[in-house]
Amino acid sequence: MPMPLGTQLAATRISSFPHVGSKTPRLTVSDHQRERLLIIKDDFAYRASASENGRMRSFLRALGPGLVTGAADDDPSGIGTHSQIGAAFGYGLSWTFVLSFPLMVAIQQIAAEIGRVTGAGIARNLRRHYPRPLLWMVVSLLLAANIINLGADLSAMGAALALLAGGSSGFYTLLFGILCIVLEVGLSYPRYAAILKWSTLSLFTYVAVLFVAHVPWGTALRSMLVPDIRFSAAYATAFVAILGTTIRAFSLYPCWPARLPMP
Repeated sequence: MPMPLGTQLAATRISSFPHVGSKTPRLTVSDHQRERLLIIKDDFAYRASASENGRMRSFLRALGPGLVTGAADDDPSGIGTHSQIGAAFGYGLSWTFVLSFPLMVAIQQIAAEIGRVTGAGIARNLRRHYPRPLLWMVVSLLLAANIINLGADLSAMGAALALLAGGSSGFYTLLFGILCIVLEVGLSYPRYAAILKWSTLSLFTYVAVLFVAHVPWGTALRSMLVPDIRFSAAYATAFVAILGTTIRAFSLYPCWPARLPMP
């Protein structure tokens, strides 16, 4: 049975002693022992690297429904709404983001906490604690709002593709709808969720736009802090559109994956 490395190191002979007066002897290590020490050092380094990689993989696996739900709020209809308002009013309505963003965060956080604590969505909690007529009324309103929002999203996608490639936006809208149905029906949930998760990387294009667009930062920051209120029907419609596209029906349901196993 080979001697443990620690015992071998402790049992190494003292090959020579320094001059008189020196208190520290000099130990020699054989090539075999030196090789084993290097192996142990490399093994520790490998284990540390594997642990870091494991933590990163666990973090990436934990990113799922919450990331997709948050990114889904930046949908095609919202992009189209803000683009039209920006083209019509410039930075004049930027001050609304200071109000709408905290409201959006608070609503999604509350809904997510409801899902985390109760393990059920808002509809099921309404069924547990409120009369059945109220449940049906809320779910019916949600269904109507989601259908309208879905149609707006598909139309915006079709219009965007028509601007890039030409052709009929209605035909492209139909193709996008068929594609979504095929993906949702034909793919398993884990596979479809993985596709949606990695598609959120497209949001980094906003960062790229900042480097190519000539943004007047002074005007943009001043418009966020100093409201430029106009008393007109178009301005009021734009204000309502911003609130509607930021705080919408499906934003109240980010706890839809509450029944999924937690990482």
